[in-house]
Amino acid sequence: MNKKYRDKNPFQNRIFTQHVRMGLDGRKHRRTLNTLVCGGSGAGKSRFYAKVNLCQANTSFFILDSYQSPLDDLFERLEMRFPDHIAVKYYKDYRSGSAKTLKSIQITLASRLEKFNLSSVAALTATDELELASLGEKKVALFALIPDNDGSFNFLVSLLYASTFKELFYSADRVHGGSLPVPVHFLMDEFANVSLNDDFDKLLATMRSRNISVSIIIQNIAQLKALYEKQWESIMGNCDEFLYLGGNESSTHKLISESYLGKSTLWLDTYGKSAGHSGSYSTNNQITGRELLTPDEVRMLDNRLALLFIRGEPPLMDEKYELLKHPNVKYTTDGGAPAYAHGGTENAVAGMTIGRLAPGELAKLQEPDTTCELLSDEDMEKIFQFKEEKQNEAV
Repeated sequence: MNKKYRDKNPFQNRIFTQHVRMGLDGRKHRRTLNTLVCGGSGAGKSRFYAKVNLCQANTSFFILDSYQSPLDDLFERLEMRFPDHIAVKYYKDYRSGSAKTLKSIQITLASRLEKFNLSSVAALTATDELELASLGEKKVALFALIPDNDGSFNFLVSLLYASTFKELFYSADRVHGGSLPVPVHFLMDEFANVSLNDDFDKLLATMRSRNISVSIIIQNIAQLKALYEKQWESIMGNCDEFLYLGGNESSTHKLISESYLGKSTLWLDTYGKSAGHSGSYSTNNQITGRELLTPDEVRMLDNRLALLFIRGEPPLMDEKYELLKHPNVKYTTDGGAPAYAHGGTENAVAGMTIGRLAPGELAKLQEPDTTCELLSDEDMEKIFQFKEEKQNEAV
């Protein structure tokens, strides 16, 4: 199976187990690169899958009175420039309510956006410095780290995921002719701790053509059912690879045993013998079947082994990939390298030195002759309107 799916270049593969890899070119093997990874706590989801594939470094990764308020002024000016702007229409609908209704809307909005009152969150989201579309244009690793015991700010990661998918889909469709030049792999570890849109299953079904893939890493199938009560089967169906690393949740064992492994055929021989004056001896042969692995046998799976299911192929039991055997592990802390120091200058391509000069050595700068005039708001509006009229005439 490995020869059928692997790429000859060892670094152009998705690593599943010790002896099974899959190339990144889905056109060759006609399989999506959407992978569902399932394993309980301690099964090695990070060590044996996430870290291993990060070491491949073969894609970009992506590891809510008559007083004229300033907001009223803002929308009034927007309406002067763009009367049909959709934001203006929504704001008019909001302002058409009674004072009690407006107060209720404001309270609800303030409750939803309370986290943005924190200076740290406000500073983080005030400007866009991520350039999310560049994930599909050059190899970049974007890490979104969230605590596993506090979900207060998980909504920020959910927004980041949603924005990244939107930007990458737009970039693929409008800029790059339908497919990103650099494949992007979302390694969604602790998937159950982040809430994504209800149409995530539709994203899974359409991202392959854009050169985007995901690895959904969960502890058991029950987590996926809790997140997507109606779409969990569709999500699993859109993952051509299902890697089971072990766990202790009964519904997962039953699903794997009955729906993924299936049954094996057995030839059953039964023998009978009766003693006595006229003793007899009989032999019966029949074909029967049993589960390839019963749910209990799935539960008792050796911790060194993994079960891999690839669409259109028989199930495979193989050893988990050992992280320390990857050639690039030496660049990580698992391989003995020091932790990455943020803000370091070891990769800088330019520098600046500040020296001390005597007062007499300072060059006399000739100030430019400039004339400035402070314009009023009305003057600025007239200038904007004049420019718009000129642009409309040109069109």
